[in-house]
Amino acid sequence: EFISYKLENGEFEKETINWIQDWLLNRDENNSLIVKYEDLLADTIGTYMDVIKFLDIEISSDKLKYIIDTHSFKNVSGRERGESDNKQFVRKGVSGEWKNSFSDKQKEQFVKIGEDVIKKLKYEPTIS
Repeated sequence: EFISYKLENGEFEKETINWIQDWLLNRDENNSLIVKYEDLLADTIGTYMDVIKFLDIEISSDKLKYIIDTHSFKNVSGRERGESDNKQFVRKGVSGEWKNSFSDKQKEQFVKIGEDVIKKLKYEPTIS
């Protein structure tokens, strides 16, 4: 119901989509980095190494691995990735879960208002 409310009254577009569009339009590509959740899942260490390099931080690979392991989905939630617990703030720890959670109408509304952002961030505008 909350998602429908935000989509239908235009709040999601004003609060989120417009903010992302403005940020993408005005960002300094040399002084900003886009990090996507999907990248973190696919290559956690490599993605964090990109962030560390971008921020010019020196850290050993052992310390980075320790930090990543300490804050893994399993350690934070007590569950395996993909397992849900509606009583916890931490959801499932998987990418693309919105496709299973949004109704067809919500997917269509989201793609309609966010199509430009979806393309700019190189996501597929899949609503199936």
